[in-house]
Amino acid sequence: MCGILGIFDFKTDAQKHRGALDRGLEKMHSRGPDYRGVFEDKHALLGHNRLSIIDTSADAHQPFFSSDKRYVLVFNGEIFNFKTLKSDLEKKGEQFLTKSDTEVLLRLYMIYRADCLNMLNGFFSFCVYDTLQQTAFLGTDRYGIKPFYYTEQNDFFAFGSELKGLMQFNIQRVIDRRALKTYFHLHYVPAPYSMFDRVSKLLPGHFLLLDLKQQKITQHQYYTLEVAPSEDDYPTAQKKVRDLLASAVEKRLVSDVPLGCFLSGGIDSSIVATLATQQKSNLQTFSIGFKDHTFFDETHYAQAVADKIGSTHTVYKLSNQDLLDNIDSIFDYVDEPFADSSMIAVYALCKQVKQHCTVALSGDGADEVFSGYHKHGAFYRMLNTGVSEKVVSNLGFLAGLMPQSRGGVLSNKARQVYKYYKGSKLGLKASYWSWAGFEYVNDLQALVKTTSTHNINENQWIGDIEKQKGINAVLLADQKMVLSGDMLVKVDRMSMASSLEVRSPFLDYRLVDYVNSLPEGYKINNQIKKRILQESFKKDLPDMLFNRSKKGFEIPLQYWLKNSLNNQVNWAFDRVSSQSELFDERTVLKLQKKLNSNHSGDAPASIFAMLIFQKWYDTYFN
Repeated sequence: MCGILGIFDFKTDAQKHRGALDRGLEKMHSRGPDYRGVFEDKHALLGHNRLSIIDTSADAHQPFFSSDKRYVLVFNGEIFNFKTLKSDLEKKGEQFLTKSDTEVLLRLYMIYRADCLNMLNGFFSFCVYDTLQQTAFLGTDRYGIKPFYYTEQNDFFAFGSELKGLMQFNIQRVIDRRALKTYFHLHYVPAPYSMFDRVSKLLPGHFLLLDLKQQKITQHQYYTLEVAPSEDDYPTAQKKVRDLLASAVEKRLVSDVPLGCFLSGGIDSSIVATLATQQKSNLQTFSIGFKDHTFFDETHYAQAVADKIGSTHTVYKLSNQDLLDNIDSIFDYVDEPFADSSMIAVYALCKQVKQHCTVALSGDGADEVFSGYHKHGAFYRMLNTGVSEKVVSNLGFLAGLMPQSRGGVLSNKARQVYKYYKGSKLGLKASYWSWAGFEYVNDLQALVKTTSTHNINENQWIGDIEKQKGINAVLLADQKMVLSGDMLVKVDRMSMASSLEVRSPFLDYRLVDYVNSLPEGYKINNQIKKRILQESFKKDLPDMLFNRSKKGFEIPLQYWLKNSLNNQVNWAFDRVSSQSELFDERTVLKLQKKLNSNHSGDAPASIFAMLIFQKWYDTYFN
């Protein structure tokens, strides 16, 4: 796991960018604190910050060169099947100088070019520069686990793992209003957009070809989420899911540094930890809870799993003071406006785990692949309407009269019912867009000042929902948008802030492809979400995990905004008054008033998004 940054100058004057490159690498120091290296010639500068995981020797430092020095590689990520790939190459006569996956990746590219991407099982973003032909190959993994920002300017092309590094180059800082509008709906900016007008994110499963001589850049897709339907019966599918997930965990246990496992107490991380203990002795597991807010604390579930599987378990309890101690570091590292508030807990967990391990396994990705969110249940009810669904659809407006917030059982249920009522009045695609976000369309139009030219076409992520009309189409939309834009960004940023590598067995492409091929009935019905996953591992986990409602990795956000973060919230609202070109101040004030009412709903999340945006704006424009 590392940080990469590079620039190709179209006028063969790359040296003038060296100061910017060095500053950018320093900005991304925590992504790779173990070693920093730079390659330079008159056409290019390639920089690398290394977090040593596989072959920690100096032989595997980057930039990494072919034996003839023609090819140069900078690489962020891990190739989990590199030993198998290396063995195959050795049978073809290839000889290796290191024990690293980095060398294997470069040799694969030299032999197979773009086809090498389909051979890789892992997460990655990388650039291979051909110094002879003056061309570059830049690729990212199938699901966008590892970030890749890039920009094409008049005189150069540049790329990097983080916006804070890339923006050290001479790039005009103009906010993309389409991204701004989408951010305040989703609370993140999905690829290919970024908050800056001339900066993009490389789409998952894509690669770029750069020809310096012709000053030409082309984008290509090598992977798609759509797969042919499977004809496996349910028992066969259960066995395959178990086998594929066990294999995925096994591959992700390879490490030359200490490795542990997140254990939240939910089904997903509990399964990963269970499988890991079957293959690794003395596994360390870690969970986080909230001292001051028991409604959000689920550490007793995690402890029950740890007791059952025999892991060495550590629990960290987060207090309000811990939040205050960490919040500025979180704001600084967010990089691009990103307002999934659970990142606060993820950051605190990663910071603690780093004291024991450099690598951790997680349960990320299972909800988007197997159907684990509340909205999946809502879609299933909408598509399979019964008496209770008709009642909610017709009388759900009554929930709008009740107190709504995420901070209590009854108020949260009222919030969910009212959101279902509102969404059920829309078409399938519109209801997905509503349930994926935090602001209803009319509120969003009023909050952010935009014109019709600033509209993003959400069909690029969710266009198949109306056509296919099924849960599998919803899951594909989640994998294209929510997974790569929200969940994976959260884990990448918060783990890298602590120089911790997090691996997600549920995102092994063999498992994802297989589960995507299964009928939706294997994944969800009227009684259960993530059906095949839960039923395949039910005997392995404590019964108490299956008799509880899903909360997610939530935090007491409303309480914190009204108390610990109140001064910062007031600062953010004061800033809005000087940004009349961006926001409608009256709508923002309505949000502020809603925060302090019994009908806060999702207002705390939207206010947190405003606070994050103002912190980001202050960094880049003031």
